[in-house]
Amino acid sequence: MYDNVIATSVYNFDIVLSFYSVKWAPSLIYTIINESELNERWGFASLSLFILIGLGFVQCISQPWDDIVRDGQARSKMIIGFQQQQQ
Repeated sequence: MYDNVIATSVYNFDIVLSFYSVKWAPSLIYTIINESELNERWGFASLSLFILIGLGFVQCISQPWDDIVRDGQARSKMIIGFQQQQQ
């Protein structure tokens, strides 16, 4: 019964752990490039590579702009529920 819960929690922890283990990579790569006396442009290029990867992930998870604007113009469900409670 609890085996599935343990496996799920271990799996989720593994995902969180993998993200935390990667967040030091841009700093490490920049430091290695800087300490090896390469041109500093290469260090900044490595940082911009991580920014581009992050922007790619944002593009994959975001909605189309028309949907975002439509959702922003719609009335909030919280306000509608509050108004119905008052009546």
